[in-house]
Amino acid sequence: MYIPKPLEYLDSEDIQYQLIPHQTSYTALATASLARIPDNLLTKVVVVQADNKLAMVLIPANCCIDLHSLATHVGAQHITLVPEDELGHLFPDCELGAMPPFGNLYGMKVWIANELFQRFEITFNAGNHHQLIKMNTVDFCNLVQAVAISKGYHRMNSSILIRESSSRPWHWI
Repeated sequence: MYIPKPLEYLDSEDIQYQLIPHQTSYTALATASLARIPDNLLTKVVVVQADNKLAMVLIPANCCIDLHSLATHVGAQHITLVPEDELGHLFPDCELGAMPPFGNLYGMKVWIANELFQRFEITFNAGNHHQLIKMNTVDFCNLVQAVAISKGYHRMNSSILIRESSSRPWHWI
């Protein structure tokens, strides 16, 4: 099955968007900094398996997933993170860790943090580590049939941020 590239998909759906280039980065927080976007405005995509079905969870870059709370909130018996090595197989058209939140193209539900859902615009990876897509949130939610969630994620504590190697500058422990 052919899966269009993110920009090709938006163009085919006649959706307006802005492409934001930035220096190569591998974490959401580094990307927000390099793109000069507040970290609570950049969307991070987390892929989970909920009761044996894949789903995308969209949260602000400065947040992390709370799997137990998310499972309770969405009515799932069991939710786990999809291991990074499986993401390459699921998203062969994207750079590892830079998948855009078009779960509908991959047969996945899309859950979006309520605070992102309520914003006028949403910004996310364009399938690579050097471009972001910014578009109207209503257009995005209609396109992917996103469902807003109010639980299942929380802000990260910046005191646990440590410096790592130069290729992946930040790591959360």
